Amino acid sequence: DRRTASLLPTTTEKLDTLMNNENTGDRNAIGWNTVTKRTPEWIRENGQCLDNIIPGVSTIKQAGQGAFASRAIKAGQVISPQPLLQIYDRDTMDMYELNLGARGKVTPNFDKPKITKQLMLNYCFGHEESSMLLCPSTNAALINHKSSRINSETCHVTKEVEEECNNDTTANGPNAYFRWSEWDPKTNEWLKMSIDDMKNSNNGRGLSFEIIALRDIQQGEEIFMDYGNDWENAWNKHVKEWTPIKDGWASNSISAQYMNEVQYDIRTIEELEVDPYPEHLMLGCLYWEFDEDDEEDEDYETVYQDSEEDNEYLEDMDDDDDDDKNSNTKKNNNKQQKGDWQNLSLDRLLDRYSSSANLLDFSQSEGTEYWPCRVYLSHDNNTKFTVRIYQSPYSEEPTKWTIRGEPHFVTDLPREAIKFFDRPRKSDQFLPNAFRHYIGIPDDMFPEQWKNIQKEN
Repeated sequence: DRRTASLLPTTTEKLDTLMNNENTGDRNAIGWNTVTKRTPEWIRENGQCLDNIIPGVSTIKQAGQGAFASRAIKAGQVISPQPLLQIYDRDTMDMYELNLGARGKVTPNFDKPKITKQLMLNYCFGHEESSMLLCPSTNAALINHKSSRINSETCHVTKEVEEECNNDTTANGPNAYFRWSEWDPKTNEWLKMSIDDMKNSNNGRGLSFEIIALRDIQQGEEIFMDYGNDWENAWNKHVKEWTPIKDGWASNSISAQYMNEVQYDIRTIEELEVDPYPEHLMLGCLYWEFDEDDEEDEDYETVYQDSEEDNEYLEDMDDDDDDDKNSNTKKNNNKQQKGDWQNLSLDRLLDRYSSSANLLDFSQSEGTEYWPCRVYLSHDNNTKFTVRIYQSPYSEEPTKWTIRGEPHFVTDLPREAIKFFDRPRKSDQFLPNAFRHYIGIPDDMFPEQWKNIQKEN
């Protein structure tokens, strides 16, 4: 686009000058050339510190990441600015089943009931009488909830903890709060607008919060703020009523992240028939396309079009593998041409449709991606594998072998180039009973003109 293009040198001579400059002559040259350079003194006077917060494992059990003070922070000091993304219709957070079509095009299926809300909702701010959500764009989003109210979930873990909360509500309460920013003059302009005016405004940067220390915070101390009574009641209700899912993919709690951390065994398709992975997991192989010959491709539109099989190919890879091993296919997709490869033995398939991973320079693999794959053979003490690669739904164009309706195998792929992934629509954020609720903005700081939804009883 024009804004991006305006950052680039306009001639090769200017580019050469920039790249050969001793102060900017590296891969970040263009970036440095577009940055307005400021002195440390100017930054201290006019800037906002973003490194008061560092991530770490929260002290709240099973809360995941939390925000910790990187240095001592005085009461009343700004811990972090928090610019906000304005979402005017919170229903855009609704999640539906997806249709995956040709060229990786993904569209929601509005004909079926919504599954849940997007995980992002948990990090956004909202009000029960407004359609608008305000979503943060700094690491202040790591700050977890804590309140001094006795009905806090934290105070009901055990009887002993509840007694401790009753005796010392300050220790249990938050050490920070959020307010409309004082450093950003644009925020005051936004606060006077209606939602319709905001939608049509060209006012530049949007609204901003800032996180303020309620009391002195020590270096290394976790930072907490109060998400509000509505959020807390919703969480307590969720904890009380939640029940584990007993059937289907959602009943298995093993994550792809865990499988990768422990370097779980990679199984061949034959081994999977006896001992399958949990059905919500799939394999991805680090892969990028080789330079192929200049053979003319068949017309894309007549070969690779939307079909039911295309929409579900990531979840139907087992059916494709049966195609490899059996002479009869389970599905007949008339829109995708196929050769006679289904009748070939595995040895013949590898002779005709494989390439060696030894041709790939994995030290230069930055920026490449993982493609859906299945393992056919293991070699060298399970350190190298022969895999079938499937068309990535994220590549801009289909591969030549996809267009021709042919399989593609890679031999000698190292173990470190294979990872576990959640299958489409089967990660934790798609769980139908997962907790979703925005962080509440107090009524006394929420503009009346933004209240466009009737309050629920």
